[in-house]
Amino acid sequence: MGGPRAAATTIVPYSLVKSDSYLPSGSIGIYLAIVGGSLLLVFGATLLPSWRGMRGPAVDTVNAA
Repeated sequence: MGGPRAAATTIVPYSLVKSDSYLPSGSIGIYLAIVGGSLLLVFGATLLPSWRGMRGPAVDTVNAA
């Protein structure tokens, strides 16, 4: 979970300057939507090509490359 920690290094100081609070003023729904969208992108970029590559016999996959 390094992503949220890395993002907090920029969000927390900005939030302190703008609203005098450590937490951003947005709802938790926005955070969950961003995390969910990121997970969809990651799974789509890794699992789908892996599944496609392992769908046939290994020898055919290697010969096609």
